[in-house]
Amino acid sequence: MAARSVIVIIEPIREIRETKTQILQRDGLGVVGIGSPTAAHALLDRTSAALVLLNMPSPVVSWAPLESFLSRHPTVPVIVMQAPPRIEDAVEAVKRGAIDYLAKSLDPAPLLRGVHAALRATARGPHSDTELIERSAAMRGIMEYVRRVAPSVSNIVLFGESGVGKEVVARYIHRLSARATKEFVAVNCASLSDDILENELFGHERGAFTSANERKLGLFDLAHEGTLFLDEIGEMGLGCQARLLRAIERKEFRRVGGTAHVRVDVRIIAATNADLSEAVTNRRFRRDLYYRLNVINFRIPPLRERRAVVAEMIEHFLSEFSAKARRRVRSISPDVMARLTAYDWPGNVRELRNTIESLVVSAPGPRIELRDLPSTIGEAAPRGELTVSLGSSMDEIEREVFRAYLAKYGTKKAAAMILRVPLRTFHAKAKRYELVRKHTRRGEGAASESKPEVQAGPHARRRKD
Repeated sequence: MAARSVIVIIEPIREIRETKTQILQRDGLGVVGIGSPTAAHALLDRTSAALVLLNMPSPVVSWAPLESFLSRHPTVPVIVMQAPPRIEDAVEAVKRGAIDYLAKSLDPAPLLRGVHAALRATARGPHSDTELIERSAAMRGIMEYVRRVAPSVSNIVLFGESGVGKEVVARYIHRLSARATKEFVAVNCASLSDDILENELFGHERGAFTSANERKLGLFDLAHEGTLFLDEIGEMGLGCQARLLRAIERKEFRRVGGTAHVRVDVRIIAATNADLSEAVTNRRFRRDLYYRLNVINFRIPPLRERRAVVAEMIEHFLSEFSAKARRRVRSISPDVMARLTAYDWPGNVRELRNTIESLVVSAPGPRIELRDLPSTIGEAAPRGELTVSLGSSMDEIEREVFRAYLAKYGTKKAAAMILRVPLRTFHAKAKRYELVRKHTRRGEGAASESKPEVQAGPHARRRKD
């Protein structure tokens, strides 16, 4: 569950590989040493990497290993290492796309300088997610506030609709804090039942239950001296909230089935698309936990409130997914760009990103045309009047609203997104009002709609920074 990307060292000589790995690990970096480019490709196909250190012979006979990495993993920066170093090979490596060139040596100082310089350059590159977020006027003041509070040890709550980039901001806070060299661990509280979430957070001892064959470390263990990001904290059950409160207050916890207290030092960043103060009033969220978490808070505005950055995000995602999919989809027609920038994006940045990825993969030509857009883009919420009888109860009005949206959009997933309510809330309401079978499209049965995916929730109440 740890979310930190690793540095991959590709070095065929085991002693050199192990020495470099130890140098970087002692500096607090996550490192994996691998003996061949083939094995590194297999690793990078299933996990992310912050940086690749690629050993090259001297002189370079073929640049195929570097070209293969840049083609197969275009978003991963590569440093070429060579011994003895050659100026002509250094120039050629950078020309071919390497982010840097280092003389291969067992001296830790130049290795650490080169690695940290590369990590800083990629973290603040022109296409970084945080810079894309900050380029809108609506986010500039918020990001300045983020930089002020990030070095503190205080807990933080991020408010905002689903998909606005709360995790991107949380990772940025972690990167600017004194905990940056430790783990950033993330969990979505809405996607797990209370029992499973409790087990994920605190782990368990061997024999705690039937299938507990060995001790399992929880997310609090993994985030020790780092940051724990609790997404959709408002969906956490009251029982799990009580255990979380105790862990925060006492800086210790007990694993499921255990008796020993485990001491931890963890900073909590929580995120929610709900109004937690309202949840406290309705006794769905503990007041004491609310005040423990809500030391620092701010609201991340939805994408429709920062339209100026949409076109730039589209260009960024177009470039990213064209490289990943190895497609020559390089441009978007003016009509398509106008439609995309005018759209409200109820699913926010997540919806925009997924839409551009889908368009890149499915577009028949090198330019995305209006005919390639899904029918939902640019389509507004149902217009017209909902007819209800005078004196109708709130339940009757709510049923009519849910019925209208379900009839228009065909699936609970789509209707929940447009209404901006959690998907499982929509499921429960649809079942209560007996709307499920009547409006489910043919071929989209319960199995296709029961995936544990959280959809956009209601607006978080505006708060003063």
